[in-house]
Amino acid sequence: VFGTLGAVMKVAPGQKYGAIYGTDFLRDAQGRKQVKNLKDGAGNIVGTEYLITNEQVVIGNAAPKFTGGFGNTLKYKRFSLYGLIDFKVGGDIYSVDHATAMGNGILPETLLERNGGGLPYTYPDGTKANHGVILEGYNVDDNKPNDRVVNYMYKYANQYAGWSHFNRPRSLSVFENTWVKFREVALTYDVPESILAKSKIFHGLSISAVGRNLGYLYSSLPDHLNPEAINGTGNAQGLQWSAFPSFRSFGFTLRAKF
Repeated sequence: VFGTLGAVMKVAPGQKYGAIYGTDFLRDAQGRKQVKNLKDGAGNIVGTEYLITNEQVVIGNAAPKFTGGFGNTLKYKRFSLYGLIDFKVGGDIYSVDHATAMGNGILPETLLERNGGGLPYTYPDGTKANHGVILEGYNVDDNKPNDRVVNYMYKYANQYAGWSHFNRPRSLSVFENTWVKFREVALTYDVPESILAKSKIFHGLSISAVGRNLGYLYSSLPDHLNPEAINGTGNAQGLQWSAFPSFRSFGFTLRAKF
């Protein structure tokens, strides 16, 4: 997605098939995320930002551990009930939908500081509000654990939005994509032969009410992201963006033997 500035899938020597590549947090020897100060033209510190790898690294893998499904049919007299459940265990996706929504303040997770639930913060004009955040990590400019309170925009817009910039940790929008789905259910009634004989047309007739894509019994993805909204049908099954939501469908099926 977005070439060298976003997440991509490619095959590289020594890596497992299905690897997702993108920029990630730069960490020190203790595993701490590294933070730097941002300054305006006058040299005043206005915010903080994470240091990011200067090249794409492996941030996930789309290959599932296993997939499968199971179906069963229950019968009672002339009625039969069929159900199908399928599932996918493991495998990651990179979601542009999530990154864009977080960066633009659309998802509920972005409301805390914006609604005054953050740390005390003073704006350049002197007004104050609880809109502050501290980016967790080690500040390489201050040479200590980061304790600078900055506006919440540096937590959301500056980390998620703007895919035209390289300094975004794409790993923030990588998620394990495990799901269990109620794929189909069908209730069928077989018309008695005694009724069919009177018609002198049908030798067999059944009527079914069918529902498909009824919903997910479990999904590991946050914010109601669609687990099956993967772009394309090729090998790049770990990238997701701008896909239509799934639709439930209901209908009737008529099977006849003449």
